Amino acid sequence: SKDPLSLEDPPPKKAEKDYKEIMNQVEILKTEIIDRAEKRADKILDDAKTAAEKEIYQAEKKSEELLAQALAYKGPLFDSYKDELLSVPVNFSYGIFAISYLRYRSDVNAGRLKLNL
Repeated sequence: SKDPLSLEDPPPKKAEKDYKEIMNQVEILKTEIIDRAEKRADKILDDAKTAAEKEIYQAEKKSEELLAQALAYKGPLFDSYKDELLSVPVNFSYGIFAISYLRYRSDVNAGRLKLNL
């Protein structure tokens, strides 16, 4: 009687057929996994793009509102300021707050406001 696990004989046809079938299934699964990963990556990129566009839109609206308020003001608040060109380093993501802080600091220095700590 022969040992069924003997390596001397060529593999049976069924084992070869099973191997080919398994390899086909592996290829199909690889393709499905890649497709799913690409779809997820596309969704993540779309979500990030949408969030960035929303942030930019909101920042533009806020800056337009601040500019409109500054242009509409007709009081004496800015009379004490000298006309001069200032170089103000501003990080874009903090630009609105930086402008507000610079105005506050100027008001404190001019005595129009008290320093709040």
